[in-house]
Amino acid sequence: MSEGARRARHEYVGAADEAGRRARLRPHAPSDAHQAARDDDRVAAHADEQAVTGDQHAADRDIAATGRDDALLRTAQAHQRDEDARRRDARALAIDRRSDQLDRAAERQDAAAATGATDHAVAAHRLTATRLREAAAADRARAADDRRRGARDRALAADDRCVAADDRSRAAEDRVRAATDRAHAASDRARALNDRDRAAADRDQADLDIQRAFVDDLTGTSTRAYGLMAVRREMDRARRSGEPLVLAFLDVDGLREHNDRLGHAGGDEALRFVGATLRSSLRSYDPIVRVGGDEFVCVLSNTTLADGSGHFAAIDAALREGALSCSVSAGIVEMLPDEQLEALMDRGDGELYRVKAERAAR
Repeated sequence: MSEGARRARHEYVGAADEAGRRARLRPHAPSDAHQAARDDDRVAAHADEQAVTGDQHAADRDIAATGRDDALLRTAQAHQRDEDARRRDARALAIDRRSDQLDRAAERQDAAAATGATDHAVAAHRLTATRLREAAAADRARAADDRRRGARDRALAADDRCVAADDRSRAAEDRVRAATDRAHAASDRARALNDRDRAAADRDQADLDIQRAFVDDLTGTSTRAYGLMAVRREMDRARRSGEPLVLAFLDVDGLREHNDRLGHAGGDEALRFVGATLRSSLRSYDPIVRVGGDEFVCVLSNTTLADGSGHFAAIDAALREGALSCSVSAGIVEMLPDEQLEALMDRGDGELYRVKAERAAR
């Protein structure tokens, strides 16, 4: 892997770690946590792409190393040429021996001629000896050519062996680099997986923060701050459309007695039962807000005061018939034109106290 690519990979890894650190240090606001998770995912994806690129480079170098291993075949061919040169040397040596034999025969014929043979016989012997010497010289010339070719082939074979040795050395280096790149790629993939795990943890934390910010963990209804914003939106919509809207200010009856009789766990169970009954009895888009310990505000859009009163009377009956025998008192009021939330809630609270006073007087 080149120095530039290694530096780039370390910069991306550093960026991933820094993004994860900043995500952990930021307040767990829902939008910030989701943005941090998306940033970590992008960094992790880029690190994974770098790892894949590193693996591709490693594979390319392995292919190059395999190509250089083909040089071993050329080395084998060089050995074959050496063997051919040795055979030609042996043949040249045999030719030299034959030439020596011919020379000795010519010398013997010269000696015979000197001891009294006829001139004609001497001339014939000398002609034969000359021809033998010419043949021996030709054989020696061919043997010299064979030796030169053998020397040239041995030199070529030596060069091929040097090239093959260099190729094997480069192939070994490439394999080492490929193994290093694969190790770096594996490390990058592990780091990317760790980044994804951190991003998933950040998303989970963001979801938990959203739930804590918007949903009351005991009753499953909306928290006061978030729920009252939803109530304002419903009021604005009702004013624009001209539809009626009712607000119910609810109080759980006898919660203190539940706590005294069953302990705080029993009181919490009663609040959970009330929250579940309200959520199952009202429409999914009707805001249900826990505004105090045992107080709830519910808003029903496009509903008249009479319909709302009947609806919450049915909810009270369902609570009384339930396993915990709970009940609620409700102050139900209809929104007036241009009435703001605070004034509407004050009227609902006043109506609640009036209802509770009437019940106490019975």
